Amino acid sequence: MLLTHPKPLLTLALSVFGTLASAASAAEPPNIVLLLVEDLSPRIGAFGDPVANTPNLDELAAEGLRLTNVFTAAPVCAPSRAALFTGLYPQTFGAQHMRARQSAVPPAGVIPFPEILREHGYYTIMQGKNDFQFDAPSTMWDVNSPDASLKNLPADQPFFAVLQNGATHESGLWRDWGVQLKRFAKTATNCVSCALAMLKPARWNDAEVPPYLPDTPKVRAEMNRLYANVHVMDAWVGQQIAQLDRAGLLDDTVVIWTTDHGDGLPRAKRSLYDSGIKVPMIIRYPDGSREGQIDERLVSFVDLPAMILTLAGIDPPAYLTHVPRTSDGLPEREAIFAVSDRMDNARDRGRAVRDTQYKYIRNYEPDAPLLAEIPYRERLDSMSEMRRLQSEGTLSPTLEAYLAPERAPEELYDTQADPHEMINLAADPTQADILQALRDTLDAWLAETGDLSDIPEDEMSAVLWEGEAQPRTAPPRFTAIETDAGLALAITSDSEGASIEFRQADDPDARWRLYTGPLALPVAGPLEARASRYGFKPSDHATSTPEDLQVR
Repeated sequence: MLLTHPKPLLTLALSVFGTLASAASAAEPPNIVLLLVEDLSPRIGAFGDPVANTPNLDELAAEGLRLTNVFTAAPVCAPSRAALFTGLYPQTFGAQHMRARQSAVPPAGVIPFPEILREHGYYTIMQGKNDFQFDAPSTMWDVNSPDASLKNLPADQPFFAVLQNGATHESGLWRDWGVQLKRFAKTATNCVSCALAMLKPARWNDAEVPPYLPDTPKVRAEMNRLYANVHVMDAWVGQQIAQLDRAGLLDDTVVIWTTDHGDGLPRAKRSLYDSGIKVPMIIRYPDGSREGQIDERLVSFVDLPAMILTLAGIDPPAYLTHVPRTSDGLPEREAIFAVSDRMDNARDRGRAVRDTQYKYIRNYEPDAPLLAEIPYRERLDSMSEMRRLQSEGTLSPTLEAYLAPERAPEELYDTQADPHEMINLAADPTQADILQALRDTLDAWLAETGDLSDIPEDEMSAVLWEGEAQPRTAPPRFTAIETDAGLALAITSDSEGASIEFRQADDPDARWRLYTGPLALPVAGPLEARASRYGFKPSDHATSTPEDLQVR
């Protein structure tokens, strides 16, 4: 069942261009920058990797807080980002499949946290991938562009920016020189230090091949490429920090660095093992607090919206407070949960729960192989090597099981004794109590949150859209009203949960502003407005008329 949450009542704005009351508090809210990279497990020097060459991230970690038990809600980018930006588990609102065949629809009243920041006076910037499983409405961001930057920031607003880098993406491991030349050209345009890092002849030949991959020269070469890409990504991080410093912003900015899920390797990306969902995270606070510290508490990506809003001095909405939090916004949880579903062309519905020691995975489709043939993944040398060794009859029994047409319906791992999750304890009678306890925990979580994968994917649209066609948000309407503060102009949409933006209609260069409540009359000239309900098509634009400004 989809949860519904009432949208908070909008507060009265002092004027069309007035400052939100919440932004006028005595304490200046910090700027917040989220540095989000792709397809990477904790292969960072500061996280104990002896091979990684990551001087910039190591310095960032020395100045900030390292979170060592952070988990994504899904092991692939789009569902993971859906959870990150909404604070909801992806299977609760149609965001669980990679990629969604129809737009996911958060419940009415659920607003991705960048819009909440914007509502409270933040200037919001999105650079890079918009992979939320729904089209990002304009109300989420003041600026949303692949080339967005921190230039031309408003002087009177704090800002929140998502800056992204794809150096460590799975495609960067392909031995395809055409692809790599395009990557180099794009990188050189945006980050000279990154391009120089790409040309660096350093080698990481000491890199360990994880036990879930075959140890062959081609796989070792692929691991070498992975660490080379990590070094390039680290150069990008250094560039972002340097730019903040040169602009005089670093001492007023919270910097958060993390990755969207685990390594872009077979049995990592797209899998519910820690290799697919455990990610590193660093938070650098501008006041120097928690400098050089390590925090081992369990954190899920669904916790990050509440954490970021708390950093901004904003009370998170009720739907983000299901897990107790400390004063810094980080959770106090006993377990994390993660989901996998269709991955491109492959069936792979699974659910997982993990505490500080044990991981339980329930495979709903045990007749589907773990490493099904997904064209994107088949371009990896590690994948082709597994196929080659299988055909030769020399693949180890453990790795052979990953290619088998069936797998165990349940898996249980002791992640402390077996960090690579190679020994399934589900059939071990000495672990029966732990197995049952985690089964019960997973069942209780599914009962609480709901799971749209209980219905066929081709029927989800009827639930999400209440029909087969994606609805369009109802257009805005202008209504003059009387309030205790005087005459005001309300802008509404008949679509429940719709967000609204407005601007001066007679100025095509005017900035769109998020509507947060009735606007004091009179206003200068006609207003243009547009409405967006997350998961719906945006509305047509509407323009106010002189009659709209008269109280009826």
